[in-house]
Amino acid sequence: MLGFSDVTESFEEKRTVRKEQRVKPSVSSAIGRAAAAIGMDESSFIISAAYEKAKEIERAQFATLIDPELFDAFAAAVASPGQKIPGLAQKAKASEGLLEDG
Repeated sequence: MLGFSDVTESFEEKRTVRKEQRVKPSVSSAIGRAAAAIGMDESSFIISAAYEKAKEIERAQFATLIDPELFDAFAAAVASPGQKIPGLAQKAKASEGLLEDG
């Protein structure tokens, strides 16, 4: 069997929300065959697959990808000594308390 299981099985909550979709017959058949191939009922298969994809999309929203060459340049810039900017410390102190966390 393939390495696919119901990732929502361990959730300690009841199934109280209903979702309904219309699908094309060929899509429904493919879902049925895939679920049967791994020994899952279609509902659990669909829910688990959709949940995994949703979590993947959510994680991607918080990931930043950068080419290795650009990362190396960024890391070198961060590691190098900074330049003093006249008046910057005074401006930073003057701006304290202007912004609040939301």
